[in-house]
Amino acid sequence: MFQWTTIYIVIDTDSPPTYPTMAASIIARNRELGQLVTIVESIAWERRPTTLNDTLQRFRSVSRVLLFCGQADRLRRLLIEAAKKNMTEGEFVYIAFEPFPSKSYGKMTWNYGDAENEIAQHAFDSLLVIQQHQSATSPSGSQHPPRSLDILFQREARSKYNITYDLDDQVRTPN
Repeated sequence: MFQWTTIYIVIDTDSPPTYPTMAASIIARNRELGQLVTIVESIAWERRPTTLNDTLQRFRSVSRVLLFCGQADRLRRLLIEAAKKNMTEGEFVYIAFEPFPSKSYGKMTWNYGDAENEIAQHAFDSLLVIQQHQSATSPSGSQHPPRSLDILFQREARSKYNITYDLDDQVRTPN
């Protein structure tokens, strides 16, 4: 329908391990299916040698679909920069995950009550957020994910990234 052939994946390696793990799963599955060309850029957000403008320029030159795997505040910053480059007018699509509401994943909204709210609000119109359905979080409808998913993320974080998680609030603590 849209004839997308390339997806550009930006992985924030300073975010909780959930994001790189999700990205690795998507990349592996895509290779199995062979349907899309996948271009991956990893950013150590706090230590990045390039600017977001460089990332957006590379994205613009090879794809129209960007999958962002990282914290919500960093996604918001990326979208604001994209808007300043006129990359949120419908030609490009941005996709992000919100694994479940948690302080370590950030506030998934355009509204931070700052001077860039208006730009962010417009930019978020280009964003598709993938998240659990409310009723899937627990039988009581609370904001806590099923324990089996928590435990899976906890094991993956420990084995692949040497990071442990408190299951109640998903806050990173180094081993």
